[in-house]
Amino acid sequence: MNAQRVERLFWALTLLTLPITSFRHYPALFGSGTSKPLAFGPALLVVLFIALRERRAAWDRARQRLPSALLVWLLVALLSTAWALLAPPPPLSGHSLAARALRAWVSWAVGLVFLLAAVLVHRTRDDVDFTLRALFAGFVLAALWGTLQLTAVVVGFPPREALAQAQTWFSLRPWNQARVQGLAYEPSWFADQLVILYGAWLAAAWLTGDVRAWRHKAILAVLSAWAAVLLVWTYSRSGMLVGGVGLVTVLLWEGGHRLRHAHWRALSRALVGLGVGLAVLSGLFVAAAQRSDYVRVLFHLQPGQSLVDYVIQARAGARLAYATAAYAVFEEHPWLGVGLGGSGLYLYEHLPEWSRTELRDVAYALSPEHRPVLNPKSLYPRLLAETGLVGLAAFVAFILAMAARVIQLLSRGTRRERFVGLAGMWLLATMLTRWVTQDALSLPTFWLVAGIVLAYTAMPRAPAEPDPPKFKA
Repeated sequence: MNAQRVERLFWALTLLTLPITSFRHYPALFGSGTSKPLAFGPALLVVLFIALRERRAAWDRARQRLPSALLVWLLVALLSTAWALLAPPPPLSGHSLAARALRAWVSWAVGLVFLLAAVLVHRTRDDVDFTLRALFAGFVLAALWGTLQLTAVVVGFPPREALAQAQTWFSLRPWNQARVQGLAYEPSWFADQLVILYGAWLAAAWLTGDVRAWRHKAILAVLSAWAAVLLVWTYSRSGMLVGGVGLVTVLLWEGGHRLRHAHWRALSRALVGLGVGLAVLSGLFVAAAQRSDYVRVLFHLQPGQSLVDYVIQARAGARLAYATAAYAVFEEHPWLGVGLGGSGLYLYEHLPEWSRTELRDVAYALSPEHRPVLNPKSLYPRLLAETGLVGLAAFVAFILAMAARVIQLLSRGTRRERFVGLAGMWLLATMLTRWVTQDALSLPTFWLVAGIVLAYTAMPRAPAEPDPPKFKA
């Protein structure tokens, strides 16, 4: 077996195993966290294999494709952590700042491995087609398992208890028997995969007509409908809202592009697509609300109700309390924060008063026999608390650098470049929204797609590159 086939084998295994987010059989050195993607193993092998085989060429490719702002953020986070370790707070429930920092850096390294693997493995445009085929083969595996969960909920077969037990063969958490969660740790993580990891490419394919990776429009339609049905049954409020943001963003961009170029027929199709897409998404949300009180509670508005009371009623009070506490930590350490991973050691003393009396989750955490280490539950207050204004500015610079490359790619004009560019725009819009309620840096959902997009934007434009085939009936 030659080197290219070995590399593609490792990469295909990475993409096929992505849906398993919390593999239970990793050794103890990976810690006690819930984010343990099975795909990390083969992704690390990809990075090591390419680095050892190509050495300087691999280094040059990574340096060319990764925005320098990402390195700046890494240096700021390292400086912040080192500064915090000079005067650490007392340990909390046996957790020291050094231990929390090590865990946070290992978590971030997991995400970095996925980013590097995607950046290094894509040398030519044809590599993207191989990636998409393997990626959606993994989607089919996850969707089949999710469909079994769906039929168990709807018709009672297979038995729910048997499926829940089977989930523990590979996952840290059994299936909850009420919502579809695929092969992921929880339903919202599966929704993230459906909307962000797979939805970026499905939406881009529909808008550009680039179906090279799927061969036929009918296959694309089946995959899209399958993902939409499973998304409803995850009952993930964030998943559906994030999907709506992504849909509106790419459709407005595409409509503006066609308006600027006077493609009136194409513009009308884009507007119709926007209306149909929003109608479908609204229908999915209403369908979920009719079946789940967890979604329906969002619409229970009361006259004169305060924002805090509404958030508590919507069962998001604990998240708001933790994010508020993280912002209070930032106010005390505004420039460099308390070090990566350190915010959880400070949150208890900054929890708002209303959360201590009105939230069962907070009352449970405050009891002396529990006292778990809390998380901000939102990336933005976490970055402020842990890396300060300097760290947040560096992270924003990285996002802006990536956005600039995506826009540059969209301006090139060929169908394939618009396809990858729209996937990148979908990714940025959805992740910027998702990070409002998600603070993890390790989940590969963002880093892998970001690596693919960044690799493609660095490839030289081929003037004579033919457009991919249009839809086939």
